[in-house]
Amino acid sequence: PKEITFDLNLTPGDPILADEVLLARVFHNILSNALEAAPAHSRIGIELSALPGSASSAPIARVRVQDQGPGVSPARCRALRLRGWLGIHADLEPPLLPGLGLAICQHILELHDGAFEIASLPGEGTTVEVRLPYPERQGPPRNTQSIP
Repeated sequence: PKEITFDLNLTPGDPILADEVLLARVFHNILSNALEAAPAHSRIGIELSALPGSASSAPIARVRVQDQGPGVSPARCRALRLRGWLGIHADLEPPLLPGLGLAICQHILELHDGAFEIASLPGEGTTVEVRLPYPERQGPPRNTQSIP
């Protein structure tokens, strides 16, 4: 066992409209990635907060997951989000062989009018931020039949 410590900073907000099974898949993937990257005796931070909206944007629920793993380059961050891409990305050193997990997360979040960002630098860990709108400007989740 790695002996990972979870640092939780949870500020409850209003509920969001979402398919709970699909969102569970998103957070399972993100947390699994953080656990895989985290070295022994390190910390994973999980933060839940509500961000106010503005005249042009809805208020959002934000979830951040931050690990203390090896981190990745900006080029790798971009490659990790490529939808439907599975194979070795030859221009990266060492070559990257991703699965489809984060591309599926991106698709699920787009179905909920949400988004996510990956911030990482080699040697500094990775932060994944998920943003989901609150109901006043959020429609029901779109057709989810195409989710693998």
